[in-house]
Amino acid sequence: MLGAPKNSQHDARCDPHTSSSELTREEKRRIEEERIRNKQLENQMSQAKEQDKQIHKLLLLGTGESGKSTLFKQVRYVVMIRAHVQRDCELSSWAKPGKLCLASNPE
Repeated sequence: MLGAPKNSQHDARCDPHTSSSELTREEKRRIEEERIRNKQLENQMSQAKEQDKQIHKLLLLGTGESGKSTLFKQVRYVVMIRAHVQRDCELSSWAKPGKLCLASNPE
């Protein structure tokens, strides 16, 4: 019959049906460290995915000197100004609760 011998240590470590009493303390510790590391990596990946959802991407197509860079710079400038105005509005409304801020996002 084909296959590895049944008394092999390799079988005990790789077989998911092997009881934990057959594993050494060192193997148990290594497996637990791998589980912890795996959980940390999954958390990092989910955080990265959430950050990617907040990024808006825009593909600008056009021939040379058609204004792609200019448009990009203008959009970046408008977004930057809007963020500053909104921040200033929040700061001023925090300092003076009765003040109405007209520069807030109209959405």
